[in-house]
Amino acid sequence: MFAYQAYDKRSCKITYKSFLAFYDEINRDDNFKQEHMMNIRLKRLTLRDFVVSDYPFFYQLETDSSVIRFEKDNKPSDQEVIEHFNELIKLSKYKNRKKYSFCMVNHLDNKPVGRIVLWEIDHQNKEWEIGWFVHPDDINQGFATEAALEMIDFAFRKLSIHRLQALCHEKNIGSEKVMIKIGMKKEGTLRGVRKLNNKWCNMHIYALLDSDFMIKSSIGCEKRECLELWDAYKIDYSLAGCDLVRGQTIPRGLYHIVSEILVQHQDGSFLLMQRDFQKEGYPGMFEASAGGSVLKGENPYNAAIRELKEETGIEAKSLRELSTSVSEDTVHITYLCLTDINKSSIKLQKGESIAYKWISKDELLSFMQSNESIPPQRKRLLSIRGIFENE
Repeated sequence: MFAYQAYDKRSCKITYKSFLAFYDEINRDDNFKQEHMMNIRLKRLTLRDFVVSDYPFFYQLETDSSVIRFEKDNKPSDQEVIEHFNELIKLSKYKNRKKYSFCMVNHLDNKPVGRIVLWEIDHQNKEWEIGWFVHPDDINQGFATEAALEMIDFAFRKLSIHRLQALCHEKNIGSEKVMIKIGMKKEGTLRGVRKLNNKWCNMHIYALLDSDFMIKSSIGCEKRECLELWDAYKIDYSLAGCDLVRGQTIPRGLYHIVSEILVQHQDGSFLLMQRDFQKEGYPGMFEASAGGSVLKGENPYNAAIRELKEETGIEAKSLRELSTSVSEDTVHITYLCLTDINKSSIKLQKGESIAYKWISKDELLSFMQSNESIPPQRKRLLSIRGIFENE
């Protein structure tokens, strides 16, 4: 009998009785044998079939409210989780499958961080769907992106599918960002297609065709690298009708857009974030306050909302546009976010920031003119200095 596994700091609430009930059910199946186990090693992750000892982790993933809030109204019962897991581990009995459900395991500590699923939805038209779930302790580390890129490669190269789709709740910003980063194209929004909390919800739908995949392969993109796509813009801020790839030279006459957000608390103070020392540009320096590139399919306002939440945890209800400036091949749009959040509730995004501080208006004005600020941003802040001097 294998050992019951508890995972550090994950507060696994699975009952031992439930765990034993699952084990007994598997034991009664004399024909059960995982004959076609799959194991795919990536840069940071291993994608593998679930095994019986993964059940405690799977149970928590399936019952954690922050993981399932965009998928289900109610937490499933122990028996429902058992039946679901029983179905998943038996997938490895088969060589040719209509569904693949892999455990995402971090090489660093050999612990599971999530699950990624690929399943057939239309055999005749060779259509499949992909989805992922990441443990709350491991979000914002690129695990879903890394796993999804590998599964895309597997789907088109090994399974020879024609179309791969993914759906997410319209408020699931993190999942939608993954879809954009892995190069999927937004096809629209399905209105009122899922009922949660007695309300009909909208779902965004993204997809890739085999022809899209071949284009990405032909430009030499490494399948396990994060392919971040941007919309190309003209100087008048209209769409140019083509894509830009992060890290590649932007053609002359084309631009990408960066959204920046300055955060002001209702008490008058402003938020500064300290950049991670591992970042290539201006490591360890403070910036005001968050920002990033507008991804393909986004508009600058929505990108600002997303970046602000990812980098600080602040969920803005509205933003005020302060300025627009152009430098070389980049258009910067600066927004102001007024907030009344608890000032100690700022969340640091791993790999992006390591600390934060709130400063007064006078300190912000001094910061704008000092060497403590990042040089390119300093110019943009100075251009809007008058707005705050006159308040």
